[in-house]
Amino acid sequence: MTPTCLIAAHDPFFIQLLKAYAVESGFCVKLAYESQEVIPGIQQESPSIILIQMDLPGQMKSKEILNSIKENVETRNIPILVFYSQLSTDQLEQVNLASAILQEPISYEDFQNALRKSGVETKTTIS
Repeated sequence: MTPTCLIAAHDPFFIQLLKAYAVESGFCVKLAYESQEVIPGIQQESPSIILIQMDLPGQMKSKEILNSIKENVETRNIPILVFYSQLSTDQLEQVNLASAILQEPISYEDFQNALRKSGVETKTTIS
């Protein structure tokens, strides 16, 4: 069974970039474009990893999403990679809940390193 990666992002450039990285790494990709789509997406897809853009628009704040994932027994062990261009002071506290942090621009090597740091196995390796 192919592992699933849930990408929660609103920026079309990063959606396409991370989708390409995830597919190259052996994941089936599911997308969430707004914050309120993340938790239902996790419940429906049971992803192996979650990628969240920190300034995701919608009804929930990033902190609420991360706390909800980490407080739920069924989802707390899913690795979360957060990515951002700039973090506000409030968001700095939130990234502690993430397995790894990616600062834009994100290279494929950065993506692979974040996966390894999170303990996620992929079909590709970088020498």
